Amino acid sequence: MKRIFVLLMCLMLLALTAYAESPKQSGDYTYILAEDGTAVITGYTGKGRTLAIPASVDGLAVSAVGEEAFAGSDVTIVNLPEGILSVGDGAFKECASLISVIMPEGLQTLGASTFRKCESLRILALPSTITEIGKGAFFGCVNLTEIVLPEALTELPTNMFYGCTMLETVTIPENVTVIGATAFMNCSALKEVILPDGVTEILAGAFSGCDSLGELKVSEKLESIGYGAFTSESFKLIVVKGSYAESYCKKFHVNYEYAEE
Repeated sequence: MKRIFVLLMCLMLLALTAYAESPKQSGDYTYILAEDGTAVITGYTGKGRTLAIPASVDGLAVSAVGEEAFAGSDVTIVNLPEGILSVGDGAFKECASLISVIMPEGLQTLGASTFRKCESLRILALPSTITEIGKGAFFGCVNLTEIVLPEALTELPTNMFYGCTMLETVTIPENVTVIGATAFMNCSALKEVILPDGVTEILAGAFSGCDSLGELKVSEKLESIGYGAFTSESFKLIVVKGSYAESYCKKFHVNYEYAEE
């Protein structure tokens, strides 16, 4: 009898969990409940292409956009409301017509591949409150020309700007210490990257295929450069005399010159 009771309780819990996770409809949006009782937008069933995502649905505060919520849709402009804390993996990936996303201060996280292959996206300003960006967030955004990165960011992830062939200038925030593997790979128009002095690692292939990048200034704090980080024959590192970067250049025959003292 006890076993039957336990089994019934387990079935009831499973049923309740499934119910809680089943998408609910509110107007043109679907959502699920987060553990804290807020709503996570999971999809859009309307026909509009300019969206102002609501701050609440069915009386519940909206705290996040879920994974692949708008992936592959034909939206052009998206306005995220105050109170959004995170945007999930692939939330807007392959939205080929997306040209603008307005994000509020208070947003903390962008997931992996958030804007992957959003080929119409040109200019993007990220809120200063973002502390984490997932891998490949802007992978293949071939028309991205300008981006403002948040000061709270400490790492540029793998594939962050891979294949952003129109990106010309990037200023990396002061708190960043790691440039991820292939972060700027094949950014063929990239001409200027301003690195903060605190960068300690540039991982494999980070600037591979950046044929327009003539030079990069690094500080004496740089401790590691991965394989194939720089591939252009005309490229040079601006280094501090006696630094790791200088010895790297000598070992791997990378052009370099000394920074002005």
